[in-house]
Amino acid sequence: MSKKPQARAQQKNEEKAKTTAKEKEGEREEEEYTGKYVIEIENLTKYFGQKEEIVKAVDGISFNVPPGIMGYLGPNGAGKTTTIKMLVGAIKPTGGDATIMGHKIGTVAARKLIGYSPEHPRFYDHMTPINYLIFLGELGGLTCHEAEEKAFEILETLELEQAAYRNIVDFSAGMRQKMALAQALIHEPKLLILDEPTANLDPVGRAKILDQIKYLARKKGMTTLISSHILGEIEKVAEYVTIINKGKIVISDTMDAVKELYAGNQYVMRTSQNAKVVDLLQTTDYVETVWIDENGDIKIKAKDEAELKRQIPTILKKTKVTLDAFHRVTVSLEDIFMRVTGLGSFKMVTEKEGEEGEEAEEITWEYIESE
Repeated sequence: MSKKPQARAQQKNEEKAKTTAKEKEGEREEEEYTGKYVIEIENLTKYFGQKEEIVKAVDGISFNVPPGIMGYLGPNGAGKTTTIKMLVGAIKPTGGDATIMGHKIGTVAARKLIGYSPEHPRFYDHMTPINYLIFLGELGGLTCHEAEEKAFEILETLELEQAAYRNIVDFSAGMRQKMALAQALIHEPKLLILDEPTANLDPVGRAKILDQIKYLARKKGMTTLISSHILGEIEKVAEYVTIINKGKIVISDTMDAVKELYAGNQYVMRTSQNAKVVDLLQTTDYVETVWIDENGDIKIKAKDEAELKRQIPTILKKTKVTLDAFHRVTVSLEDIFMRVTGLGSFKMVTEKEGEEGEEAEEITWEYIESE
């Protein structure tokens, strides 16, 4: 009679030992991860529907997310939220593969690394922020005491400490958005995935959330994948950008590289005597077109960019002018977004006007909406 309870007790101890060993092994794997990318995505696919009614929401996308902040952008219906739901394990892919710090998406090992703030957050409305965060913290592996300390710290950071004991059901839309970020942070994840994190916030609130995201990435080493329709905000905080359109990736690179690519061979130059510099540049074979714009700056369209840059000191010496500025034409993320998604584009327009046999050339950029 006594042997069976002893055997069961021994079996439980062995199972507990195995579980503890697995947990420790998982911790070692996490600590020892030395991969180049936090997220690796290869040919990830998600189809909805059947046969003739299949919708290719995400169609074989491949890109990687390095440590830092990446903006994940696209028009409505492009596949952003579907991608995010696959990454966090909310839905299963139709095909392809993705890993988070070496762990296959959807597994417990991958999910525990993620802090996720959805576009439309839902809460247990009968709970207060402090109780809700402690509850989630404990689910994330913190002790009650650790979760409580972390919860108060986060609420203070997000300026919700005065509402710590109010029911979440009474919160405004902006406060609920802050709570979505708070619950994503409670277990101190390695990866933040944020879907429209500044929605419903006023300009001051948005700025503070963006500052917090930058702090978490650069001081805490918390990689962030952020999706937003407010492109100016992404441009301010993100080091990398990936754009999806109609279920396919159309561009993925560093923010600087993307801007340089779409700026093309256009340069701005400002000197103490712009007219003299323009006269000289017009005689060179490495400049296609040069003119003075409405702001009084020199605009240069180069045939040979490397040669143009090499010749700048020579030009200044020959013309005996002072250089005030020389840089590539600035292109905004919104300009790039409109072009790569086919929602619009920019083209160079040349207008020529002659007067008494002399021909003047004016070049401007015109925005063209796609049909």
